[in-house]
Amino acid sequence: MNEIQYTKLAEDIALRINSLAEWFKLRLDAAINSNDVKTAFELFDAMKTANKTIDEARSSFGGSFETFNKGKMPEFLDNLGTDMVRVPELARSFYTTTQISATVCDKDRAFEWLKENGGEALIQPTVNASTLKSFVKSKFEEDGIEPPEDTIRLNTYRTIGSSKYTVK
Repeated sequence: MNEIQYTKLAEDIALRINSLAEWFKLRLDAAINSNDVKTAFELFDAMKTANKTIDEARSSFGGSFETFNKGKMPEFLDNLGTDMVRVPELARSFYTTTQISATVCDKDRAFEWLKENGGEALIQPTVNASTLKSFVKSKFEEDGIEPPEDTIRLNTYRTIGSSKYTVK
């Protein structure tokens, strides 16, 4: 199989999963509406098993993708001596990009650090992970300020981004 066939296979898998979800939804709704306890719970149990199977497969595929996205592909570009390549056959550029994630380790100390560094508006009963990431990234990249490691943990990793371009 080639790349186009694998893309079509992924589209077919997604279509089949969506069809399976619709199949379960229609039958479960009918069983519930008719108060058919046995059928409703048989279908629900089968749906639960299908969901677990699909989740496990998705997790496995996602793990393989992350291995290449966060490791092997950036290393491949490093070994080529570049941080970007163009693939005219795909009309896409692929490049390394550095990402940062931020995780609160000590809520009280993290909130104190945020207040001291102008991030008090982020503080709610919880801090939105995406907003925290953006704020910490900004402090790190623009001001060179990192939160204490035991307060907010930073994880920096490289991934592969891509963009379309016009082939001339």
